[in-house]
Amino acid sequence: MKILITHDDVVNGYIPSLVKGYQNAQCEVVVGKVNFYLSNYKPDILHIHWPENLYDKNCVPFEKPDNVIKKRIKWYKEQGAKILLTVHNLQPHDKIKRKTRRNIYESVLEHSDIIIHHGRASIRLMKEEYPKIEKKTHIVCPHGHYLIHYRAVPKTEARNYLKLPQDAFVILNFGIIRPYKDFGLLRKIFRKWKHPDKLLLVAGKYDYEENTLSRLHRKGMEFVGRYVHKEHFYFKRVKTENIGYYFAAADLLLLSHKEGLTSGLLPMAATYSLPVVYPDIGNFKEQMEGWIGESYQCGDIGSALVALDTIVRRMAEGPDMDNKTWLAKNSWDEHIKIILSAASALR
Repeated sequence: MKILITHDDVVNGYIPSLVKGYQNAQCEVVVGKVNFYLSNYKPDILHIHWPENLYDKNCVPFEKPDNVIKKRIKWYKEQGAKILLTVHNLQPHDKIKRKTRRNIYESVLEHSDIIIHHGRASIRLMKEEYPKIEKKTHIVCPHGHYLIHYRAVPKTEARNYLKLPQDAFVILNFGIIRPYKDFGLLRKIFRKWKHPDKLLLVAGKYDYEENTLSRLHRKGMEFVGRYVHKEHFYFKRVKTENIGYYFAAADLLLLSHKEGLTSGLLPMAATYSLPVVYPDIGNFKEQMEGWIGESYQCGDIGSALVALDTIVRRMAEGPDMDNKTWLAKNSWDEHIKIILSAASALR
């Protein structure tokens, strides 16, 4: 079977893992939005991820991007391709102006034959947001692990590398820092939590729109955070080969999203055997099934503090940190098996 995947970001392990999964199933795989726009490759499956990333002024310089995308999807359908969309977010990321990205997102949803979700909650939430997809074929596939980039690092070595104290209780917040992840709430939760050895480690690109004044404010926040509140900020994209240091150095992962459908950080934490405290939104709780985590009411600092205290008590009791069962349940082979079965069932 021939597969064309529109997304080609190899920094995040998701797409490389997906490609490898298809290849393990004896599929031929081509990737990239340039191929989506310009090639005459005729796949059996066109698999779209993050539709807003299909926007490219270099590929579509003279037409509205949503019109061109519709034409290309129509062409693939005429060649016999089945159109699959994996939904990662309820709303598209803020890469282009709101109306354009919404138009692209809705257009791809409406022209898809199968919509792939990473949890049952996603199906309900997407149907509520986009009523036109009510009668589409919806399937649930496990998100998949991040073993493709996994690197085992001893905790002592990781903390030495990041210049962190060996005796601290390190709370990690990782990944691109976007407004919907509520960075302000994260800091409020951390500062109100009573733990004598706590340290907050934040690592990821700071993806807020900034001017000179806001950049100065951020620099001041970094200084005060480090020297007053034990908050260590690394506002830069972490290289793939260094991800293991951050997860090995941490004692738990803390998420503070105010909205969201699915988070790749949850399976990444489980891959690295790291417990998680997370808001009960979207598919988060379902993603954590079979792994160590505590949920809290979204936006509620008190609820988050209770979750932190609870998971620390659980960790002190010596829980089983073996993630083999979770890894087996969330394998990419299982992910691909479900997709190919659903695609084959389409008439």
